Amino acid sequence: MNKNVLLISNDPTFVFMMAAIIENLSLPLQSSHNDGNVWNLIKNKQPRIVIWDAEHSNAIEEIDHEFHNQLPGDSHLFLFSDAISRLSHLKNRRLHLFPKPFSPKEISCLLREITS
Repeated sequence: MNKNVLLISNDPTFVFMMAAIIENLSLPLQSSHNDGNVWNLIKNKQPRIVIWDAEHSNAIEEIDHEFHNQLPGDSHLFLFSDAISRLSHLKNRRLHLFPKPFSPKEISCLLREITS
């Protein structure tokens, strides 16, 4: 089973915390800066889990449009944003919405559940 995790963020603190959680679970990590080509990264790397720190509200509209078309069927998207209420209609067993600040323990437990 593919257990690759793609981490997308420009925030060094967020990357550090998520990398520590992922490393603790012994999951393969692919990391990238958010340079605007998130959907191309997802398509090319085919991760099982995408952890996306969506800092800008324009990402919300993009996710609303692209989520079902671009994310592989067995993949999960962990989305961290201050504007997640605008995506609550998409929430399902593959899209996991987290407001900031969030609980690292909750993230760790969910990652463990998905990858075990």
